[in-house]
Amino acid sequence: MNITKKIVVGGAIIVILAIITSGIFSILVSEEISNMTIHEAERANAAYIKSIASQELTMNDFEAINFDERKTTFENYFQSVENDNTLRIKVWSKDGTIVYSDDSSIVGENFADNIRFQNSINGQLVSEIKDPVDPENIAETGYGQLMEIYVPIYLNQSEPVGVIELYFSMDSINQAINKASSLVYTIILILIGLLSLAILVFSIIVAKSSKQNIEQEKFAVLGELTARLSHDLRNPLSIIAAGVSLISKQTQEEKTAQTCEKIDHSVKRMTHQIDDVMTFVKKREKNIRKTTLNELLDSSLEELIIPENISIERPSENPSITCDKDQIVLVFNNILLNAIQKLGSGGKITILYSENNNDHDITIQDSGEPIPETNLKKIFDPLFTTKQQGTGLGLYSCKTIIESHNGSITANNNPTRITISLPKEDK
Repeated sequence: MNITKKIVVGGAIIVILAIITSGIFSILVSEEISNMTIHEAERANAAYIKSIASQELTMNDFEAINFDERKTTFENYFQSVENDNTLRIKVWSKDGTIVYSDDSSIVGENFADNIRFQNSINGQLVSEIKDPVDPENIAETGYGQLMEIYVPIYLNQSEPVGVIELYFSMDSINQAINKASSLVYTIILILIGLLSLAILVFSIIVAKSSKQNIEQEKFAVLGELTARLSHDLRNPLSIIAAGVSLISKQTQEEKTAQTCEKIDHSVKRMTHQIDDVMTFVKKREKNIRKTTLNELLDSSLEELIIPENISIERPSENPSITCDKDQIVLVFNNILLNAIQKLGSGGKITILYSENNNDHDITIQDSGEPIPETNLKKIFDPLFTTKQQGTGLGLYSCKTIIESHNGSITANNNPTRITISLPKEDK
């Protein structure tokens, strides 16, 4: 099997493994989201039921006598706790008798053998998701999926004086679960798409290298690039997992927005690195026209965020330059951004201009530390970077663009500077 086939097979295996892993991950996270959302709804509803009961009910209201009086009391109570999702209510005395129900046919009946009631009267908060089938629940048929909650009511006593059983529609809860699950699936699809894009870029570079008869060198470059892209895709996956976990535990929209912001930040970072790769491999026709040095610098500086502690000195000269403006602006962006990131805590960037009979020379120098000599000879090599999150393609792309203009680019120290030479008439 030749090396091209090995790369194709390897890429296919990576995609298949990513899809399988993503599918398993999605199922596990969706299940966790469902459990956490249901638990949160159970806790919130129970707390509300207890709070209103402590305000409006007394111990006598749970005695299995005078059911007509109990009806008025609990109808008023039910109005206090009712919302769009509340379907019905039952009230149990301590001995398991139905003291009140909106189904009058079971009032006065005793269901002390109900396991959920027994657990609740012993102090447990009990809930169940179900389509009702028990004899005392026959009137619920047709409601669809319900959340049934048995809440022990203490009324400042050491033991429960009774149990309030409420039924809630699961529609809104299921909608919330589906919404969160959809977000998880969308994120997974984005990751699979990015991984597929990385493999596509991998294949494009292989094709370019074959045409340039430097196949072995490019295969090494591609292997390193694939490893780096895979690493950068795994880290955002951890962030996404943490974000999804947070979504499952929170019900406030503000928290959801914060989590989505983290996810968005991670995806943007990965997209930026993929863009670097695409800039590296994409073949573009040059749009040569006359512009000026000031126009080039203005366009570049408008796209950059310049910290207040960093000053930029521009040249007084404003020569006419024949070039592809967008490509040269991209070169300036890369070099200036590197200088800004290098200065960090503050400093000065100076842009100088000089010329000779044949060339325009633009030099960008900074007041930072010199580039280590071991790195100086490699900074224009593909994939060489000293940044933890860099692709190592920025300065290599600069070199490719300048050379496509029949120019040259060099780096020197004392002071640290990069000099671009462009011919006065590009052909």
